[in-house]
Amino acid sequence: MIHKIESEIELKQWCQEVNSGDHKHFCDLQDVYARSEERIIKNIFLSQPMNEKELTIFCVQKAMGAEKIFRLMRAWARQQAQIVIDDNDKMLNERFTELNEARRNFELEKTVIETQNKGYRDQIETQADLLERAQNQMNKLEKDNSALYLKCSEMETELEEAYKENKKHTEFQDYIRITLTEKTI
Repeated sequence: MIHKIESEIELKQWCQEVNSGDHKHFCDLQDVYARSEERIIKNIFLSQPMNEKELTIFCVQKAMGAEKIFRLMRAWARQQAQIVIDDNDKMLNERFTELNEARRNFELEKTVIETQNKGYRDQIETQADLLERAQNQMNKLEKDNSALYLKCSEMETELEEAYKENKKHTEFQDYIRITLTEKTI
């Protein structure tokens, strides 16, 4: 019989002994669990595949009761929450990058259009006989420019929303970290 649980193999062996139904050694099995470091057991539990987690949950509940199983489940819930937070953080960062790229592209398009508008205005001033043709081109460019400005406004709104969402996410992440730190302590 093992003295205390320090590895995944020892945890599996302990679970098998609990599951064997031999109640003569039940107090000994409880003592083995009690002598073991809870941090090590949690780390082993969190690294197990799902089917082994289920066996561990059953055996810890059977031998040690609800309080010990709740501690393992809390650690598992924290781990799953961190995975969700990391995934959301990655998704928000990707969206933020996309929005910044779109804004940079818009700024380049805006610069090109502004340069074109300046050139057209210079032509109008210097070539009076081409006024009608230049006026038509300028009207078209102004419509395009208005559409781009509208697009920019929409993108700025989206960017502001992304900033707000990122801020909420960061605050939530900080809250979770503080909560996790407090719960761990």
